[in-house]
Amino acid sequence: MNRLWLTAVLVIVLVFRGVVSNNRCVGVPDGVFINDFTACNAFYTCFRGEAFPGTCVEPFYFNEEQQLCDHPWQVKCLICPETEDLVPSFVPIEGECTYYALCIQGIGTLRECAKGLEFNAAEGFCDLPENAQCETGLCPSNVNPSVPTSVPHPSDCSKFYICLYNEATEQQCAPTLLFNPETRFCDLEENVECQEGVPSPTACPPTGIHLIGNPADCVSFFVCLNGEKSDEATNCAPELIFDITDSVCRPPNAESRCANGEDPLPPVLPGLFVYTLMFTFVMAANAQRNPCLGVPDGMFVNDFTSCESYFLCLGGVSTQAQCPPGFYFNEAQQLCDFPQNVFCHVCNQQIGVQLSPHPTNCDQFITCSNGISFVGNCKSGETFDVALQACKSEIRVDCERLRCPEIDNPNVVVFIPGFQSCDEYFLCQAGTPIQRFCAPGLHWNRVVERCDFPELAQCP
Repeated sequence: MNRLWLTAVLVIVLVFRGVVSNNRCVGVPDGVFINDFTACNAFYTCFRGEAFPGTCVEPFYFNEEQQLCDHPWQVKCLICPETEDLVPSFVPIEGECTYYALCIQGIGTLRECAKGLEFNAAEGFCDLPENAQCETGLCPSNVNPSVPTSVPHPSDCSKFYICLYNEATEQQCAPTLLFNPETRFCDLEENVECQEGVPSPTACPPTGIHLIGNPADCVSFFVCLNGEKSDEATNCAPELIFDITDSVCRPPNAESRCANGEDPLPPVLPGLFVYTLMFTFVMAANAQRNPCLGVPDGMFVNDFTSCESYFLCLGGVSTQAQCPPGFYFNEAQQLCDFPQNVFCHVCNQQIGVQLSPHPTNCDQFITCSNGISFVGNCKSGETFDVALQACKSEIRVDCERLRCPEIDNPNVVVFIPGFQSCDEYFLCQAGTPIQRFCAPGLHWNRVVERCDFPELAQCP
């Protein structure tokens, strides 16, 4: 009796799966889109139990989870062989090492390997990384390839890569700095968790003579000679500290750092603290002004403090929102757009009016008025004079601007120095300069083209 019941259940299951394989919309609500596992841009629209095929326009892939045609880097594409066989197959996913597709009768399910394992495409199961030999390259597959992305170096914390169009260009942090994977900036060593086994720039290098700070205090250092550290520390002269930012004895300043983590500067005077607190309150009140006053409901408006964020206006009330990583808000089009399609310039000062040169065009300038920026144009035959802060005859103004190449070369990352502040620089993308800023306390070094310590950057 049990055998007959089991046989009947098996027949029902086989019949049901056969129906589903022929029509994947059985039991699916009307208007829902489902994957067609034969192509990344293909899908089915379900209506009254029937499946109607469709395709996304190039270059988009179908995203079943979001129910839309999406950018390829946002989609894990599952491709399954068309077969009526009930035996499951395990199929790799392009650009992924820890995910794979479980395919049964041409229908795929996304699966993930356990932590520490990768999918072995040759064997069809999750395996140790050294056995799987999966190569995805240095550049991430889940980000917009046309937007420059910084990724850590696999074996050297003082280096990183800039990825553009899936091509990685190696970059070097300034001396004594490490790349911080969380902030995507070169940062102080104490702020970075460098992977074990990677040499620290403040440890004794294997060759040469070097000075490193004493972790017990702020005024002494050790001498390293060919990887060997001196037994006793050497003291700096009176009133000097050993600054680990560039490994020298010097009077302390705001950028100085001690090996023991202490602040080398004396505490702030109460009067200065009160002044700073009052200034902070004034700035906070100014920042809280409502950008949606007089704006129709449902409109999106710029947040001029960030290229990626914007405000939704409803009933005169503003609600802040954020574009996905790699996109800027385009107020004119009322959508999140590629950076090269958007003019965005974050003003260094939020009060008053400031003028600064355009990064690439001599006959244009950028005006910042109470934190809001816009591009101005000189009259025909005139050029913006940086010193006079005005447009003058082009024959009287010596203006040379670096131009962004119209076509990106993933092997050559083009930088342009900023004008309004020492920490500002521009990164070229599709012929457009994209504004960037160094980490707090660092300046853009025009010579070596990287964020560096102010005394090394020598900002003009």
